[in-house]
Amino acid sequence: MKGGPFGRYRLQELLGHGGMGEVWRAYDTATKRVVAIKVLPEHLARDGEFQRRFRREAEAAARISNPHIIPIHDYGEINGRLYVNMRLIEGRDLAEVLRRGPLEPGRAVRIIEQVASALHAAHRTGLVHRDVKPSNVLIDEDDFAYLIDFGIARALDETRLTSTGGLVGTMLYMAPERLGKDPAEDARADIYALACVLYECLTGEPPFDAANMAGLVLAHVNTPPPRPSVGRPAVPAEFDQIIRKGMAKDPNQRYVTTIELARAAHDAVITFVSDPMSATEIAPQRSAAGDSTSPPDQTLPAEKPLPPRGIMPTSAPTLPATPSVPLPSNSSVHGPTRRDPNALTLPDSTRRPEADASSPFTRSSTRRRAAIFTVLTFLGVVAVIFVSSAVVGNQRAPGPSPGADFDAPATVKQAADVMSKVTGMHVSLTVEGAVPNLAVTKLDGDVSSTPQTTATGTATLTVGRSNVDSKFVYVDNHLYSDVADPGKHFTDYGIGASICDVSTLLDPNRGLANILEHLQNPAVAGSEDINGVATNKITGKSNNDDVATLAGSRLNAADAPPTPTNVWIASDGSYQLVKIEFTPVQDGTMTMTMSEWGKEVTANRPPF
Repeated sequence: MKGGPFGRYRLQELLGHGGMGEVWRAYDTATKRVVAIKVLPEHLARDGEFQRRFRREAEAAARISNPHIIPIHDYGEINGRLYVNMRLIEGRDLAEVLRRGPLEPGRAVRIIEQVASALHAAHRTGLVHRDVKPSNVLIDEDDFAYLIDFGIARALDETRLTSTGGLVGTMLYMAPERLGKDPAEDARADIYALACVLYECLTGEPPFDAANMAGLVLAHVNTPPPRPSVGRPAVPAEFDQIIRKGMAKDPNQRYVTTIELARAAHDAVITFVSDPMSATEIAPQRSAAGDSTSPPDQTLPAEKPLPPRGIMPTSAPTLPATPSVPLPSNSSVHGPTRRDPNALTLPDSTRRPEADASSPFTRSSTRRRAAIFTVLTFLGVVAVIFVSSAVVGNQRAPGPSPGADFDAPATVKQAADVMSKVTGMHVSLTVEGAVPNLAVTKLDGDVSSTPQTTATGTATLTVGRSNVDSKFVYVDNHLYSDVADPGKHFTDYGIGASICDVSTLLDPNRGLANILEHLQNPAVAGSEDINGVATNKITGKSNNDDVATLAGSRLNAADAPPTPTNVWIASDGSYQLVKIEFTPVQDGTMTMTMSEWGKEVTANRPPF
């Protein structure tokens, strides 16, 4: 979408974009003010599921009255595009702030208290945010925090828009109970995510390493919560217990509300400072119009001076009494907690729990759940080859003969143009050796982008020390796979674009066409027959970030030398990509071989 007139608004500057839309700085000609306009992406505008989710975001946010949730001025549809008109907040998101390093404990707690207040207001109305993370927290110049993007929130007492649910939250902050075949979701999942964000604020790093998707899933399910005082000795040891409780594997063992977590964090800072009286301050209170009042600026002893008006509240005036929060009927709020049969409980924070025969989440099924998320990785690999070839009518430009002394840079550029017009093909993928963050070892399937994005096939995944053969179907923007129960039942893993944005991989500026377009030092390497197709082989190197974007995860270190890349391009004048091979690490390669260019793939939702 381009700037300019948009109904009564004038779009001035693109501020950001994501799975649920674009955000623009805009001028509202009716109210004579500058606002933020969120617009549904064009490629999703005709998707009824996304339209309903988009409208739900506006309606849900409009129902919540809290100073730390951005007010909604208006929402509707203009020229076939759904939009939300919100107050424009000048500032940065918390993720950007944390890129500069961890926060001092006092400042971290002040921000978490404000986010906790916003979540508490949402939970009281029956809404769960489901995507609490630093990039969804905006911080203005006064350190006043706003929780944004209720686009994936759902009302607990309403029927889900996606019947089997979609794991659309960010994995770094996802509660373990959301990672099963039948994920459970209530306010306690947000409490877990908030504890993860608190840990990151204190240490500068998320609780668990995100280098490997399967490993990340297993960490959330099995690994005891890390101790922030170990990751950063400057953090008071009192926070270790707060993180342990907030990130408890069993939801029943967590804080009952976000307010309780915030109070505990507040008390930890009060205990830490040398003069408790000077550390207790009053939080700024803002009206919907954005005005605020606060006491004179104060600083905490033993800390750097705190930003003005980014003030830590006392318990009484700003932390409301804990009301009833929507919880499952088997939860225990008072007295001894009861065992949740659908969650893992850590009997000892220093060791991994033994498998519980009565629980569906045994070690074996834990690994199976890890496979569920590695399927997202291979879906990304499947999807990227949507851009790997094209059929441009029946016209073929004259091409060099196999083995001829051809112009490698010109051939690669021509192939890149063909890639950007892909319609469909068959693909076979193999992985040799140990390629980091890539659990798929073999894949065979069909993909096409017309009349809609569709993919079907089989894949072999490495789960623990075992190989798991599975089937997958991508249709109607949903990902289905039997990886959780091979050969028996398919599971709907929800909105595919929320898990793996196929539209991004189709983008000529980011997909395989981009790899070819920016292949470094292309050189002739002879000719070769690939599955009966005469090809010219070209060697070169690829930018590591481009390869990471293509594969859906980083395959080598960011500072590693560029990835050696070989491409085989049809020499019959079609310039189709027949084969591509990446060697991101020594003794580790990922190879894709393509055929049946131009085929149209159709599929139906598989039976459950």
